[in-house]
Amino acid sequence: MDVDVEEPNDHLFFDINFEKEESVDILLPVVDNNACIKCGECAKACQFGAISVFPTGTMVFESLCHGCGACAMVCPVNAIKEEPKSIGKIQLGRINENLKFGMGF
Repeated sequence: MDVDVEEPNDHLFFDINFEKEESVDILLPVVDNNACIKCGECAKACQFGAISVFPTGTMVFESLCHGCGACAMVCPVNAIKEEPKSIGKIQLGRINENLKFGMGF
């Protein structure tokens, strides 16, 4: 298993027959600013500072979000929905009949 997802390179040393590929997703909040009442509960619940509430609307900073879902849970008007965003892939396969291989990227 090559789990160095930033720079996987073990596949360069083997002739791998990849049999399966899966997407790895994180759920990120999407705010409906037409429904948002700008109460700030989502920003208070966010441990990572990924949501800011302004007079003009609520903004999600995706690069700071950890996908915990707290913001959606505390929104009193259900103005926050969570949508999947791909953050990588996992590939699984075989080097031979006795040796399996997997890697993330």
